[in-house]
Amino acid sequence: MLNGVIETYDKDVTLAATPEDIAKGSELGVVLASDIVIKAKTSNTQNIFLGGVAAQTWPLVPGEGISISDFFRTSIEVEFDFKKAFIKVSVDGEGFHVLRTKVA
Repeated sequence: MLNGVIETYDKDVTLAATPEDIAKGSELGVVLASDIVIKAKTSNTQNIFLGGVAAQTWPLVPGEGISISDFFRTSIEVEFDFKKAFIKVSVDGEGFHVLRTKVA
C-alpha cells in the first residue's frame, strides 16, 4: 500500500465490455489528492482496462496498479475528476480499488 493513503474506494463493474466511470455509484467526483492510484483487484481472473470516455485501452493485470495523476488531473494541480476516468472489465463483476493520497 502507498504511504499516506487517506482514502480507498472499491468498485465492481457489473457487465463486462461495458465501460463505467469510476465515480458511478459513489460520492467521488472532483477530489483533492497528491496522487490517485487505480489498482485491479487481485481476485480478478482477467485484465481490466482504464481510459477515458471514448476508449479504455490501458490494461491492468490482476493486482497491478497505476498512478493516474497525469491523466485525469483538472487545471488545478491537486484536483482529479473521476467522471472522466472509465474502467472496462473482461469478466462480469470484476473490479478495482482507488487509492487517494493526501495533499502535501
